[in-house]
Amino acid sequence: MSMRSYFFLALFLLFLGLSTPTEELTSARLKQLVKSGKNGMVKFCQEWCTKCARTQEDWDKLATLVKDSVFIGYVNCGKEKEFCKERGADKGCYTIQYWKDGMELEYNGSQGYHAMTTFVNTMLSQKCQIASLDSTCSVKAQGYVKKWSSKSLIETKKEYARLKRLDSPDLAPDLSDWIQERTSILDQIIYNLKSEM
Repeated sequence: MSMRSYFFLALFLLFLGLSTPTEELTSARLKQLVKSGKNGMVKFCQEWCTKCARTQEDWDKLATLVKDSVFIGYVNCGKEKEFCKERGADKGCYTIQYWKDGMELEYNGSQGYHAMTTFVNTMLSQKCQIASLDSTCSVKAQGYVKKWSSKSLIETKKEYARLKRLDSPDLAPDLSDWIQERTSILDQIIYNLKSEM
């Protein structure tokens, strides 16, 4: 092994040893998360993989930004050899798989932070539904629902139009997702207000 390989191995092990927002998953923990009904995305990596070490910062950022309905984690294939082998994640240094509605799928999209954030928020996040507020909405979204449920139809429509004007492809993915969640909530409130008339 070259000196450079030892350096990257040490760097990767350092990343694993530090406190990180990305949960290191065992096979039992991953099965528990999937069984809970959550969707999620998991990076399977080898201890010697330099790409894993280089992408850890983006992976941690992704883990802190996703909604509560999605889990983000990684499996250390050096520790979970059999588990990785069962999933075909033992053939290279880096594999990403995701779970949607209990189904395990391989992620083949771009591995850049913005692309993965968009994928997670559009494909894996459960949308806030007013009818099941406690189970589908974050605490912040619940507060937003309570705030706007007490407003008039005209006020709510104005806020909806304002947020729609703000949304654009040039926005950062987390801001765009925030706006889309809020417009979805307002859309549901407007529907409910019209139904009451």
